[in-house]
Amino acid sequence: VTQGGDLLSRHQRWRSESGVKGSNPIVHNNHLLSMLLQYAVCFDRLNLKGLLCMELAWRRLQLHESAVAENPEFPSYEGARHFMGIQQRRAGALIAPSLSAHVAQELSKEAAIMKEKRKAR
Repeated sequence: VTQGGDLLSRHQRWRSESGVKGSNPIVHNNHLLSMLLQYAVCFDRLNLKGLLCMELAWRRLQLHESAVAENPEFPSYEGARHFMGIQQRRAGALIAPSLSAHVAQELSKEAAIMKEKRKAR
């Protein structure tokens, strides 16, 4: 937290300054994620950088706040799958976007090598 204080204090500040209505379920979710992350660091003393589950919690918290920042009255979750870094494929297969990007990059390299070999003939 860059402005000082803990995540629960930050949640209260976000709630009062964001313009989101207190009855919106996002407020409850934001509070829950703030508590989860606060307790993980302060009480459980977890190294959040090494835990994928905590990465997803951080991303979800940011997704809520991004949606509210765009429109506090009617937050939109369009593009949430990109924000969360999770994409479902056909037949329900889960493939990490970073792995897909890596495979595409390697295939591109191989195609460039093959192209150069064909030119050399």
